[in-house]
Amino acid sequence: MTMLLAALPVQAQDLPRVEPLETCFLDLPPEVTQTRGADCGHVVVAQDRTGGAGEVRLAFMRLNAQSPSDAAPLFMLAGGPGQAITGDPAIVALFQPELLGPILETRDVVLMEQRGTLRSRPYLDCPELWTAQREAVERGLDDEEGRLVLRARFSECVARHSAEGVDLAAYNNLENAADVNDMRRALGYERIVFYGESYGSELGQNVMREFPGILEAVVLDGAASLASTDWSAQRSSFAQWGIDNLTGLCAEDADCAASYDIPALLDAALAVFDDGPIEMTYTVPDQPDATFALTVTQDQFASYLHGLQTEIFAVMAFPALLNAYVTEGRERIAADMAAQRGAELLADPAAMDAAMAILMHAAMVCSDDPPVSADDVVTEDVGLYGRLFARNSATLYVELCDVLDLPQLPDRADELASADVPTLVLSGGLDVQTPWYVSQEVVDALPNATHVIFPAGFHVQVMNLNRCAIAIMRDFVLDPGASPDTACVTEAEPLPFMRPDFTMPEGD
Repeated sequence: MTMLLAALPVQAQDLPRVEPLETCFLDLPPEVTQTRGADCGHVVVAQDRTGGAGEVRLAFMRLNAQSPSDAAPLFMLAGGPGQAITGDPAIVALFQPELLGPILETRDVVLMEQRGTLRSRPYLDCPELWTAQREAVERGLDDEEGRLVLRARFSECVARHSAEGVDLAAYNNLENAADVNDMRRALGYERIVFYGESYGSELGQNVMREFPGILEAVVLDGAASLASTDWSAQRSSFAQWGIDNLTGLCAEDADCAASYDIPALLDAALAVFDDGPIEMTYTVPDQPDATFALTVTQDQFASYLHGLQTEIFAVMAFPALLNAYVTEGRERIAADMAAQRGAELLADPAAMDAAMAILMHAAMVCSDDPPVSADDVVTEDVGLYGRLFARNSATLYVELCDVLDLPQLPDRADELASADVPTLVLSGGLDVQTPWYVSQEVVDALPNATHVIFPAGFHVQVMNLNRCAIAIMRDFVLDPGASPDTACVTEAEPLPFMRPDFTMPEGD
């Protein structure tokens, strides 16, 4: 051990270490009662465990168990990558008695911030990127010129952080997984129960592969497969699956089936752009003299439609909206998209950064099989909508990853986890970001996993207050060896669809 320590950089020899904070990131809400209180701080770890210089401070908020015991704590991590968790009142409110609160009776709960996110240090914010779109609109630039502005602003962000000593090559899935282990060590736990949502579930799989011995149990909520070598290319097939799935649900609803042919409406809505992009004007609310001249292309419209497929109320209205876009044409599309684009242009860059540490996000994505070309998207059995959306998404990541030019993770980063650890995988039947059949690939590689699919669920169950999923997770964390009671899954109501006049069918 002495020889090993001598070989390490001096700054790494006392790591990980805890730096407590006098004031927590968030006051506990009064409804969270099954705890002795909370403490917050940073765990300091090496920026690069291969011997590079620098330190990273990982923020944490710990809810202390009501009755201290040797039970493994629950570690909870957010998604993105790049999303924060430590100061979110909605996350802490999950621990009221009727939800996840009973876990706190005997187990600590650690809300762990990933490296580069809001309350960790360094914080890899990038306000330059959020303002690039507005700059392009105000200057009247076309798509190609706008991409050049985005590239320039992103390059400025990268250069700024690099000058401050940030090694973006150290912001990757393997270092992130090692951070979880170091957080465990620093806080004095032998083993943990891991919960990760969305990207956090991908991180959880990396922890399962790299550090299986530290895990008592794992919950993966909205799980993508590590075996994917270009997740961006698959987004076209995910989008097509979403349309096929929605079409099937509509066919099972008599009113919906009588009113809509979703595939035909989708093709017809996209065909509105056969006459070219749609020009529109957005007027800032309460500022009649403040206007933006906007242009919407067919691929931007496809991305807008995909966004509708990620939220329950938008999906309920999705066929009705398609019908309106076909019957009312360019004027209706202009009105709806002007409101959406206008809100993006007026968004506060600081708020956008707080929601997503975009440079951390880009580094994580670009170090692990990033898209190389927008032409690589899957096209087999995929319609125009899926291809347009995926190409538009891939184009952005190709640009960001080209600027970063990061070294790629070793091949083992693409290996599915196979640890014999009790694992609960939660999936939404309407999830177009990590479809349940992709999560099933993860389950198939695990010898001790249970897959629970919520037919009317979207992306991520627990964080989006699916009470059935919360009850199943609570019981699983309290007793990982027991078979979960999933009876509540069958009690979910079928998804209701709005009529063409945007009213709900009678009886709903």
